[in-house]
Amino acid sequence: MPVDQRDPDFVFSQTYSSETMSTTDGGSSTRHASTEESVYSNDGEEKGSTLTLEVSTLKLQNMLNNEKQEVFAAAMIPELYFKKDKPESYKSFFMNASLIMLLASGGLFFAGIFLRVVTQNPAFQSYPELLKVIPLLLGLKGSIEMTYASRLSTMANTNRLNTFRKLVNATFFNLALILGQAISVSLCAGGFIFGICTALGINLTPLRIALFLLSILTTATIASFVLALIITLIVYLSMKFSINPDNICAPFAAVAGDTVALLILNYIGTFVYSQTLGSTGIWSLIGIILAFGIGCLCVAWKNLNTREALYHGSFSIILSMIIGLENSFIMIQLVFIGAFVQMGEIALISVTSAKAITHPIFIASYIFFAITQILILFYICMGLTRFLFYMNIDPDNNSIPLLTALGDLIGTIFLAICLWLYKTVHSPVSI
Repeated sequence: MPVDQRDPDFVFSQTYSSETMSTTDGGSSTRHASTEESVYSNDGEEKGSTLTLEVSTLKLQNMLNNEKQEVFAAAMIPELYFKKDKPESYKSFFMNASLIMLLASGGLFFAGIFLRVVTQNPAFQSYPELLKVIPLLLGLKGSIEMTYASRLSTMANTNRLNTFRKLVNATFFNLALILGQAISVSLCAGGFIFGICTALGINLTPLRIALFLLSILTTATIASFVLALIITLIVYLSMKFSINPDNICAPFAAVAGDTVALLILNYIGTFVYSQTLGSTGIWSLIGIILAFGIGCLCVAWKNLNTREALYHGSFSIILSMIIGLENSFIMIQLVFIGAFVQMGEIALISVTSAKAITHPIFIASYIFFAITQILILFYICMGLTRFLFYMNIDPDNNSIPLLTALGDLIGTIFLAICLWLYKTVHSPVSI
């Protein structure tokens, strides 16, 4: 057998055949469901002997005792592991994605109204650091839940959740991963907010810092646990009804993450800031949550898939947090045009401020910039995904945090331009 000159150092040839083939000397050899593997060096000398294995599909699957072997086999022999269903039709994609996107849009609208209600909570009004952490906390939580939904959907589509045991195993390690990530990024977000408050001259006592940390850490832990279970249930039902979970889970995680986190933060903040717990009890609870987060990260490190997500995906989440800080600074600058912040409090354009949202200039500019933002993010998504594949990085763990952070940043800039145009042509926005 001649040496492949395109790869002089190493050639790995595989021959799969069930027919009788003639050899070079006129003889014949019969190979049934067999594999011939030959290794050649650059000098053309055969360094290994031909190895023939006869295995059935069932025996091969029984040999795969751990996840690393299964991933390798799925890559080498995809016809045994990947689904053979017909490609998803445009009609099916449109029906599934359109319905969930409509529900997601409605959910985001009501989440905005709910945020307006939450800001009227006395605990939020008395402690402005809670208001400042909301955009950053919601963005980070959404990234964590959406990456989990994307990972689980990919595993479902590659037929790696075809048994209940595999589903439970994947859920357990991924739940440990997102709980550890949620606690870690919430702690980092709290540190950034402390820095902003210090720069703005806000006095934070040790008790006030403890109350703030306990609020965001408890919110992140409970919200991540609840959403992870809901996403797992959605993926399971999607597999049962032959629906592509990629079209459902990520939009649901984005909307439900904001709503659930706001709801939990509202009640947790009210309870914590009522100061029914002493200072010792508050710091003890913070220590327990942090120790629990470290334990979750250690558990996630033991699994191959979650280890890769923890090792590579954490960088994207941290980078999205930095982009989110830029978004927060832009929102603070909007104070000068009266858009978001007024007297140190977050304010939103809602159904009660129809004067601004029904003005033709605002509507026209808003629609134009919304379409522009979608097109920009669409091309960024295509380029980013191809770049991550080229760099051998899993886009499930890295693309969503960056895209959501860039989407928030671009959207905030465009909304500021819309409000500036409205203010310039008409009058200051009345909120």
